[in-house]
Amino acid sequence: MQNGSLIIPDVATLDRMAQKGLEIVLDRASEYGVRVICGTTEAIGEWANEGRFSKKVYAAICDNAVRIPPLRERPGDIPALIAAWLPEIVKEHGLG
Repeated sequence: MQNGSLIIPDVATLDRMAQKGLEIVLDRASEYGVRVICGTTEAIGEWANEGRFSKKVYAAICDNAVRIPPLRERPGDIPALIAAWLPEIVKEHGLG
């Protein structure tokens, strides 16, 4: 693959072999113009310190990490989300 994106929704679910494969992909991603996007809700930094997750993979994916705080930390966003989604939900479910 060249000039694409590899999306891993939950990198914490990868076993050791998959982590090793991801390490290889991360090492060569720029060579092929591939963007690797990893998500997780787990504390993989702690896992890496405990030896439960690859330190190399963790270091590589944390180089450009973007933390998205959970909604419970942004209650002020709830009204805007409801305003954006409610009309769509009403229409989709045929509600009055």
